[in-house]
Amino acid sequence: MVAPVCETLNDQPKVLVIDDEEAARFGVARALSQGYRVQEAEDGLKALAAIDSFQPDVIVSDINMPGMDGISLLKHVNQGAEPPLVVLITAYGSEQMAIEALRAGAHNYLAKPFELEELRLVVAGAVDKQRLIRQNRHYLKELERTLTELKESQAARVQAEKLASLGRLVAGVAHEINNPLGVLHSGCGILEVAARRIGEWCGNQPADTTSQVKEFLEVLTATASRSKAACERIHAVVTNLRQFAQLDRADMQ
Repeated sequence: MVAPVCETLNDQPKVLVIDDEEAARFGVARALSQGYRVQEAEDGLKALAAIDSFQPDVIVSDINMPGMDGISLLKHVNQGAEPPLVVLITAYGSEQMAIEALRAGAHNYLAKPFELEELRLVVAGAVDKQRLIRQNRHYLKELERTLTELKESQAARVQAEKLASLGRLVAGVAHEINNPLGVLHSGCGILEVAARRIGEWCGNQPADTTSQVKEFLEVLTATASRSKAACERIHAVVTNLRQFAQLDRADMQ
């Protein structure tokens, strides 16, 4: 006797028995009643409705049935996303039919007449295989989820490294601009001082003597003013770059 796969009724594997002969169907269902939840169907067409509602783990079906034979039922079942495993029962001496059933995707077959213990062993094997298939599906889904999380984490790290590299680049640019900017700003100050002193000198000289100097002084003063304004604009750009690079908050972070 094969031990039951599950202990509680709700956890018991479900087996659908399909046979147009009531006596044969009853015998198979009774043999599998211990350890499995069993439901019966008298032909392939009625079995389709039972498959949707009962959702069996394993189907035990006769091949020769009116309406829809076992091979046609097998092919229809295997079109589903997570189909039950099918064990087909063949008539004595129909080895070619058994080969066709295996090629069509049957899990196994039983040739009439068969022992009930052989039936239980074949069904138990199908139940165990179905359990492994579902475990593999679960593990694959978990693996896909983990891979997705790893890809997202890797993308986030790459993005963070890109931002860090950009910050370092901006900090370097700000530093390289800031040094010559200091020289230019100092030069503007010197021009302003020179213009003021020239203006003071012109104030102590006759008007006819300093007319050309005053014109030059106006140009010099305007140039110094524009240069100073340009330096202030560049300084504002450097300040923004430094804030973007967060140089002042690096120690805090």
